[in-house]
Amino acid sequence: MATKNQEMEALKKIKEIVADLGKDSYLAIAFEGCFEDAEDNIGNDFGCSMKQRFESAQKEADHFRELAGKLTDERDAAVNEVKTLKSQVLDLKDAISIHDLLQNEVASLKLEAEDEALVIVEFAEMPESDGFKQAVQKHRELMRKAEYYQGIVNRVSKAASR
Repeated sequence: MATKNQEMEALKKIKEIVADLGKDSYLAIAFEGCFEDAEDNIGNDFGCSMKQRFESAQKEADHFRELAGKLTDERDAAVNEVKTLKSQVLDLKDAISIHDLLQNEVASLKLEAEDEALVIVEFAEMPESDGFKQAVQKHRELMRKAEYYQGIVNRVSKAASR
């Protein structure tokens, strides 16, 4: 096995040969960085090479290409999800229209409930009659619907005011 001094002498001769060919020679270009690695290897008892660095960088680049592909797929999926969600959101004009329609429905239901209240009063003397029971049931149903729609009106109003 050669000594460090012998290897340094051999490296010096190789560097001179390559330098004599000129800095634009194929060998000079191929050996760029290699002489420095050789000196470091000799001085530090390493065994690193440009080929090892290249292969390591190639693996790392492959890893990042794969990761970039996955991230691109995830981004595309997120963009599609945003488009889907945007298509499901009402714009302000639609929200106002729904608000107005439901407000009209609430008013209509309350008027119907008032009519049923009059029927209840008519049958007040006969609380066991079918007419009284039906009027009470219909009045309650109309009031439940009115309250439900009023809750939606309130939520739409609150959302539209944001």
